[in-house]
Amino acid sequence: MSVSVEYYFWSDLPLPELTEKVSAPLGCGPPLEDRLFLGTRLTLERYEEENDGALDFESYNHSISLLTSGGKFRPTQLPTMLSVVRVLQELFGYEGMLVYDLCILLAKYDKAFVDTLSGTSLTDYPAHLAAVVNRLPEKHGLHSSAAGSAERGIDDG
Repeated sequence: MSVSVEYYFWSDLPLPELTEKVSAPLGCGPPLEDRLFLGTRLTLERYEEENDGALDFESYNHSISLLTSGGKFRPTQLPTMLSVVRVLQELFGYEGMLVYDLCILLAKYDKAFVDTLSGTSLTDYPAHLAAVVNRLPEKHGLHSSAAGSAERGIDDG
């Protein structure tokens, strides 16, 4: 089973130019489509979707996602995404929305990059990570016990 963590944000740049600007700070070259990144699959794309409850998709036009299809890199998937979000915030000022598996709102960052759900920010990484983890569903698969699937021979792809 695949698990994704996505970050939705608004950028006036067209996707090719955005890809060029984002690639270098993340330490990888374009294209950023299904790119292997720290054990996960990273994809940057244009995004258009209707709102879904607390998920305010209509406020954003791009997404960057990390996907795993097995357990061995799931324990680092969320910290990796939070690092990506921090890079986007600091270098480009992209406020946005962090979502688990396309359906659970984990964080929503305002212009000051404070998570409006918890009042924490990535400048206080431990507190923010704890706040985000607390919003995950009970069987989210992003904790260290998920690494057991790697021992059973399931590969992250």
